[in-house]
Amino acid sequence: MGGLAKVVITASPGWLESSVMTEREDEILTLQEAADRLNVSYPYMVCLLDQGVLPHTGTGACRRLRARDVAAYKAERDMRREDALGRLVTFSEEMGGYRLRKSP
Repeated sequence: MGGLAKVVITASPGWLESSVMTEREDEILTLQEAADRLNVSYPYMVCLLDQGVLPHTGTGACRRLRARDVAAYKAERDMRREDALGRLVTFSEEMGGYRLRKSP
C-alpha cells in the first residue's frame, strides 16, 4: 500500500466506507436526508417538492423520497452545472477574460 493511502486509512479509520454512498433500489429518504445528499437547505428542499421537481409521497413534514430519484436529480443538476460552467469559460476566453493585462 502506498504512503498516502496508508496515512489516510490510519488517520481516519472507516472514512473510506462512510464516504462511499450506496443506494438500495428501495431506499426511502426523509426531507432532511434528501437535502443533505443534495447539499441544499431543508426549506429549499421543500420548495423543490412543492414545485414538483422531485417525486415524493406524503404531505407536510412527513414527505418521503426514493433515494434513486434524489440521485437521478443530483446527476442531472450536476451535468447542467458543468455545462453552464463550460459555456462560461468558453465565453470568457473568447472575450479575452483570461489574458494577462500589463499594469499602466
